[in-house]
Amino acid sequence: MRFLRLFPFLVLGSVAAYAIPTTLTVTDYSFDTNPSPLYPDNGTKLTDGVAYVPVWPDPSVNTSALVGWENFDYVTVHFNFGQEVTLNSASFYFADSDGSAGVYYPSNLVVHTDDFSYTQGAAPGNPPGSGTTVPFTFSFDSVTTDHIDLTFTPDGNWNMMSEATFSGTSAVPEPSTYAAIAGALALGFAAWRRRLAAVPAP
Repeated sequence: MRFLRLFPFLVLGSVAAYAIPTTLTVTDYSFDTNPSPLYPDNGTKLTDGVAYVPVWPDPSVNTSALVGWENFDYVTVHFNFGQEVTLNSASFYFADSDGSAGVYYPSNLVVHTDDFSYTQGAAPGNPPGSGTTVPFTFSFDSVTTDHIDLTFTPDGNWNMMSEATFSGTSAVPEPSTYAAIAGALALGFAAWRRRLAAVPAP
């Protein structure tokens, strides 16, 4: 009976853990404008966890991490989550070389789905130092969707993108969310065991 009285707290703890935003998994992505063959994509570069490119213009570093477009009007990248998610934020990482070889941040970025559109201008000017990677982050008021698109327009001859990350919750929890739920249940069970041990024997 004591466990039954404690059960609502276990459920509440699990729900709270599920509601914590986590990094969302992108199942696949595609482009309207294909990248340059000098900086191609292999289907995972933008979601492999390599966001910061420390050296420019060393091809041994950048070619493996960057997806690049040269002399284009605009690029749209389509990101699919494979299920309905609630988005809290999205970050898109672009490299810059202070204009060396014509590499700059995009001049304008727009994230959009069928139901909404958010616009953000690029960082003012170009920060000092070469090989800088900057995330452009969008925050949302709990946007629900199964996909999101990024459209950006160029500044300079080249735009180089290294990563895209998304935070929110999903209908089917991410592995990290399962771990949080398990942790909440374990804490609740431990509290119940302590209460049980503290009750004097009749």
